[in-house]
Amino acid sequence: MSRFQIAAIALCFVVLLLDGFDALVMSFTGPTISDEWGLSSTSLGILFSSSLVGMAVGAVSLSALADRVGRRPVIVLSLVIVTAGMLASAFAGSLQQLALLRFLTGTGIGAALASVNIIVAEYSSKKWRGLAIGVVQTAYPLGATLGGALAVLLIERSGWEAVFLVGAAGSAVMIPVIMLYLPESLDFLVSRRTPDALQKINRQLARMGQSELDDYPPVSASPEKTGVGGLLTPAFLRSTVLLWLAFFMVMFCLYFTLNWTPKLLIESGLSTSEGISGGIVLHIGGIIGQLILGFAAGHFDLRRLLMIYYGTAVLAMIGFAFVLGELQLALVVAWLNGFFVLGAITGSYTVTHGVYPTKIRTTGLGWAIGIGRIGAIASPLIAGLMLDRGADVATLYLLFSTSMLFGMLAIMLLPRKESGRVGTTP
Repeated sequence: MSRFQIAAIALCFVVLLLDGFDALVMSFTGPTISDEWGLSSTSLGILFSSSLVGMAVGAVSLSALADRVGRRPVIVLSLVIVTAGMLASAFAGSLQQLALLRFLTGTGIGAALASVNIIVAEYSSKKWRGLAIGVVQTAYPLGATLGGALAVLLIERSGWEAVFLVGAAGSAVMIPVIMLYLPESLDFLVSRRTPDALQKINRQLARMGQSELDDYPPVSASPEKTGVGGLLTPAFLRSTVLLWLAFFMVMFCLYFTLNWTPKLLIESGLSTSEGISGGIVLHIGGIIGQLILGFAAGHFDLRRLLMIYYGTAVLAMIGFAFVLGELQLALVVAWLNGFFVLGAITGSYTVTHGVYPTKIRTTGLGWAIGIGRIGAIASPLIAGLMLDRGADVATLYLLFSTSMLFGMLAIMLLPRKESGRVGTTP
């Protein structure tokens, strides 16, 4: 892979790093805001879920736009939305205002996720595609980890508002950088074939150290329908339904774990700093799990790897239910939860890239993410309602562990042939 390809992937890494910070900022500022505003668990669950609703809307509505106008313009638009949402959140004065602004921020984050992952996949060589996606996916929990570390410092010195201001500043800085330096998807240029597309393709091929083209390369047959209709044609219906189920289940588990782990550890008897530490350790485990799965995807059958990750996550979630309140054991099992649940997310992104042709690829991943966000939205709310009605913490972890079992079954039934298709990037 050329330095140009690596630089494009690095820019995508930074975008997801900021998205991870912005998306999970509530899990670290939530306890402080809850105490300051006197919120119930249900109200806090609403704040957790507001950004997730926005992420679902952004992923579904703007992913189709990326298939029409390009991946890069949508990423720029997403950064503008996130900057505005994070900046305004710092000045929110009520639950309703903050929930609305978290929804706006989530819309921008959701818009970026599908386009960023498509660019990473298309600018990676076949040999390194799985690892590149795995590395870039680590940016999301790494951003959340940095958010947790910064939250501890900023909240003590300047209040929770400062955490949102830092997130807004980071996104604002990246807007001109992406506009100037992030290349457009090669597969998108090939499929659109505008008058100047071939010139743009050759310019990017030259920067990758490859020969220029005299004509457009052949592309796989395009679906008769585009948009979500193309995902539901007979050729893709089974894979689409199974991917939606897998994304729903893994995100249902993931966002319960990410949002509620610090709070539930505190309620189980640990201090506030120890609870936040549990959230940070979870993200660190996720980073390592994503890297290992990304590397292994280039050497082993991806579907079998995913089944192992989903299945082991079930055991890790069950184990966590029995070690709450014991700091050392809780941190170890939190690390395992992050390793397998976040690793499963990376594998799900990777396998989805091979399912759809270029004209519906971003739409396909965007809708999978969007359906997954429904699970992400529901899980914090369900957890909050159950806690308000007297459910104990161990019961919650036992309940949410079952979602990973259903996700494993969906991956098991995914047609093998779908994981073989790749983009035009060599």
